[in-house]
Amino acid sequence: MRACARALGQERNAAIAVFRRVWQLIPFIGEIPIPFVFHFDFTDPSGRLMMASTRRYSLRDRYVITVPDGALDGRVAAAMAVALDALQSR
Repeated sequence: MRACARALGQERNAAIAVFRRVWQLIPFIGEIPIPFVFHFDFTDPSGRLMMASTRRYSLRDRYVITVPDGALDGRVAAAMAVALDALQSR
């Protein structure tokens, strides 16, 4: 069993992150889905990549989840991918 690890997750593109937050604040327009894809990276305190979530362009939601060197349990990565999808109101 692996030790518990801390990770910081953030959107890969800061400009899109800011735009998404502004978009959600505008009445009525905030209800329209944002035409951008979101990519998230999760790093440990030293800056090492633990997990990357990359959304692919398609009609249906498709994600590529990368866990380099088995840094996370696959179940944790899958749960985080589902949570990111839910938080994006998909």
